[in-house]
Amino acid sequence: MKILLTGGAGYVGSHVAKVLLEFGHGVAVLDNLATGHMRTISKLAELGKRNFSFFEADICATDHLEQIFRQYEPDAIVHMAGLKLVEESFERPEAYFRCNVVGTASLLSAASACRCKRVIYSSTAAVYGASERCPFREDLPPSPSSPYGWTKALAERLVRKWGETGYQARTAIVLRYFNPCGHDRFFDNPLQIEDSGGNSLADAMVRVATGLESHLEIYGNTYPTADGTCRRDFVHIRDIAEAHLRAVAFTETAAPSFDIFNLGSGKDTSVLEFLEAFHEATGLRVPFSFVPPRKGDLAVSRADVERAAMRMKWVPRYDIHGICQAIRPRGHSVRPAPFATPPRTLVRRNHRERVKG
Repeated sequence: MKILLTGGAGYVGSHVAKVLLEFGHGVAVLDNLATGHMRTISKLAELGKRNFSFFEADICATDHLEQIFRQYEPDAIVHMAGLKLVEESFERPEAYFRCNVVGTASLLSAASACRCKRVIYSSTAAVYGASERCPFREDLPPSPSSPYGWTKALAERLVRKWGETGYQARTAIVLRYFNPCGHDRFFDNPLQIEDSGGNSLADAMVRVATGLESHLEIYGNTYPTADGTCRRDFVHIRDIAEAHLRAVAFTETAAPSFDIFNLGSGKDTSVLEFLEAFHEATGLRVPFSFVPPRKGDLAVSRADVERAAMRMKWVPRYDIHGICQAIRPRGHSVRPAPFATPPRTLVRRNHRERVKG
């Protein structure tokens, strides 16, 4: 299948592109390189060879998108381009609306003009907002607590509308990420700091472990949890990437429809538990101090991943130990740990994915 992937020069997008190429799909990355990196594109081009193309473009430039779509003629679109920093979205709400909402509308318009029938949209658990109904199910009404969350929720509605209307049968899928972590050593940057925006807990841990910062600041230690720190659903970046592979296969076999799937581990881990798991995996201690909690932070966030397992046959493979192995600094050994669940089989045969559920 020929897949056009927006935002493929960034952190999550590059890992998705790599997995799609590994399983024989043709991939064209479309990115304006505002936050992505040309060296990432070079690595993907080296891997994909004739199966890989790159277009530098702005998703808000609809006419240019149409030209690219007509040139490449994608079978499916994986839309991952966008702005994604919660705190920054309060400072730049207009920019977030333009990129995440207007940009999505532009892409869907171009897809319609070129008669592409399949769209997979990368969304976020931030659309659930301050809801206390944990674990979060896909049918929970969105209640974002940040401009970022609102723009993603609005974009989801556009994708739903696109999938449910039009003169041709369409399939649209929304994938809601929880907390992606880790980095494929195939890429030049093994620490995920630069490519991921640098604001996640894993990024901060690595900066301290490598001496870039003196200690980790933990926001709050009085939450109603066992150790007083927030609990989050951390999911391995490889699991996220393989979920997109499953989603692409799903669009080939499912009846025209719209669907939403959570992408998480289905388990929650506290900040202090994460630090201890990192120590167990790498032998490195991360000094920390507590600072006041941030406004709007939930005590617990966890995905209900049953729908993805039932419909897409996707089950996350890595536990928190595996995640910590994937964020370790170069030169530090790890202690082997088993998969969280028995690995499902993904085999490459005639450049087509075959999945044994």
